[in-house]
Amino acid sequence: GGGRKGEEPSPTSATGRKGEDPSPVAAPVVDITKGSSSSMSESEQDAFLELAKQLAELSRLETQSHESLNQRVSDLEGALAATRKELADVRVRNERLAAQLKAATAASTAAAAVIDRPVPMPPAAPTKSEPQDEVPAPEAAPVAEVAEPS
Repeated sequence: GGGRKGEEPSPTSATGRKGEDPSPVAAPVVDITKGSSSSMSESEQDAFLELAKQLAELSRLETQSHESLNQRVSDLEGALAATRKELADVRVRNERLAAQLKAATAASTAAAAVIDRPVPMPPAAPTKSEPQDEVPAPEAAPVAEVAEPS
């Protein structure tokens, strides 16, 4: 049993892909739309149809997997964009807090300088080694001013 004589082989190989070389033991070209061919037995046709079904199912699964991966990539890109925005917001907040800390540190340093400034005290009873300066005794008001930093 041979194939149809005088027909050129299809440019499509047994794998269904154009441009591929057919396998060394290539099956005869069969047009399944014109009924069964005498070159393929019924069991060969059944095997061919089963392979075609498997190929269609694998193709469907590949498409489904591709769509699923595209959706996952899209979801991850959305999560990445949201995380980048959140990070930018945190940076802005940190910069604001750093400025507040700098201002508070400067105010604290200034307050510490006022607190650490020696308060003028009246001299104790004059000793023989110290000459007596004429310093009036401090009043209560200047001490109150020092106690309240501005």
